[in-house]
Amino acid sequence: MQSILLIHPPLAKPAEPPAGIARLAGALRSAGLRCTLLDANLEGQLSLLGSASCASDTWSRRAFRNLDASLASLRTPQITENPARYRRAVADINRVLEVTARQQGVRLGLANYEDAALSPQKSGDLIRAASRPETNLFFPYFSERLTGILDGIRPQTVGLSLNYLAQAVCSFAILGFIRQRYPGI
Repeated sequence: MQSILLIHPPLAKPAEPPAGIARLAGALRSAGLRCTLLDANLEGQLSLLGSASCASDTWSRRAFRNLDASLASLRTPQITENPARYRRAVADINRVLEVTARQQGVRLGLANYEDAALSPQKSGDLIRAASRPETNLFFPYFSERLTGILDGIRPQTVGLSLNYLAQAVCSFAILGFIRQRYPGI
């Protein structure tokens, strides 16, 4: 039976499960194909947050210190009852992502990915992202995670659900990694 891996790449708002790959998987499964889904967007952001180190300014130090509590609060429905707490948690998580990514020339937030050296609107830049995936901010995450999945399920096909410009550079880096490491897929 043919196996397919469907990936929701970084970076889009991690507010809800990626509906596009879930719907596509349902259609493929009803046609008798095996599908594995990967929300690399959420996992990638959590991976960056987990590897974050401290910063020097007051807001960043507080955001890093409260990161676990901010993430936990966003996972509860009660957070919607207090808009100020919700805004604070989102702002603090955005701050940690911003500070963590800044060192690599990337503007990053919960819903934004802007690489200073690569434009999602220039095909040459996207080809460059694919040819040098190891320069992508999310490479440590996706190289390890994809290796585990691809070696485990050995899919014949991989699909990426690219919906937003903020996902383009990371999508091409993921594609480049797969092409280099798994040329038969």
